[in-house]
Amino acid sequence: MYQESFFPTIKEQFKIKKFKMILGVLFLFLLKEFAVVIYLNGDVSFVADGYSEANTVRGAYYYAQEGFSKAAGLPDLCYSKLHDGSGFRGKNKGECKRNPDGSYIYTHYPPGSEYLATPLMKVFGPKMFLLRTQPILFNFSVAIIFFSFIFTILPVGHAFIASLVLLFPPMFHNYWHGLHHQGYAFSLLLLQIVTLSYFWSHNSKKIFFYLLLAFLGFFQGWMTFDYAFLATFFTLPVFFYFRTKLQLKWSDWFITTFFSGLGFSAAHLIHFYQVVLYYGTFDEAFNDLFHSAKYRFDNLGKTNHKITSARDLNPFSVAKDFLWRVAGRGKYTAVNLINYVWIVLGLYFVKKIEFRVKNYKFEFSISKNDCYSLLSAVLVASLWSLVMRQHAYIHGFIARHYYLVYLFCTLVLFKSSKRVDHRVQE
Repeated sequence: MYQESFFPTIKEQFKIKKFKMILGVLFLFLLKEFAVVIYLNGDVSFVADGYSEANTVRGAYYYAQEGFSKAAGLPDLCYSKLHDGSGFRGKNKGECKRNPDGSYIYTHYPPGSEYLATPLMKVFGPKMFLLRTQPILFNFSVAIIFFSFIFTILPVGHAFIASLVLLFPPMFHNYWHGLHHQGYAFSLLLLQIVTLSYFWSHNSKKIFFYLLLAFLGFFQGWMTFDYAFLATFFTLPVFFYFRTKLQLKWSDWFITTFFSGLGFSAAHLIHFYQVVLYYGTFDEAFNDLFHSAKYRFDNLGKTNHKITSARDLNPFSVAKDFLWRVAGRGKYTAVNLINYVWIVLGLYFVKKIEFRVKNYKFEFSISKNDCYSLLSAVLVASLWSLVMRQHAYIHGFIARHYYLVYLFCTLVLFKSSKRVDHRVQE
């Protein structure tokens, strides 16, 4: 499965012709992303949440000009007139009048996106092409690591086709150039999955492993609230997927989940401390963030042009809508996700399938743990939609959470499949 060291494991894959072909596809995506950046000509993205990108650029420019000591290290998302007309400086400039001086110190999200953009902003200024090279190269590098992982856990032939399937959803690559959290958080989730499987395969108890999981959890937490459940409980579908092969115990799952969640929680404790410093009192900071959480939960019971009825925010309806409809949109999976789930789960009962077109016969040996892996992926991916349902309902990019479901559908399918006969006798 894996060699003793991580990077030699990746290096070994470069000798495999089919892995090189996957690298070729990734390289084409890389070129496509740079082409998109050139097409944007310095503007915010029409795909990767341009609204938030505009805020991120202004926040990073604020740090580059004013440093991190002002406002307790929180960003001013209305600083300067960069990308005027987008984000909080959109058509309705009222959002930028939070403070008498016209600033908008943002307290509701951790400032990870702005922090990451600041070093290049400091060196090169607000040159969008150069700013975008950082997320593009980061996401491209993680993609190489991720597909190396696929080629270590599946036979080469299976890994090649599975990799093509996993590359198919546009959501895998269409946010690579994004400056806000979505592209980073997506790749960090893949990195968490790879890291966990690598160390479990070595039965490692090293403290470095747990600290690395905590660091990745912290990195996720410093980027966004939205991945709270994914960044912590991604361990559950991974646990069931490898449970039999690696003879994992529930204690293995618990301790890895604990450290992942600890890192994520630490990031938000630090962010909360920033907000306390900014307001000057614990109560004011708590009320601000608690009010924001309540709003993301149920829109404070109000209706508007997006939420026309309290029924819109029924938690199971929101999660179901992502599984049945939103995640299958062209810019996300471009596949009817719930049908994919039913097909893979159905193979638990259908052990043999014959393809008469090319006279191929396949058997599937899906175990109960495989089913638990897939069902837990559905649960973990849906938790944000179930809990913070107002936020999920109005933000389609939450569909990116459901790549976890697509991933484990694919892994279970190719792990369990076996071609019995090259040709079926008539």
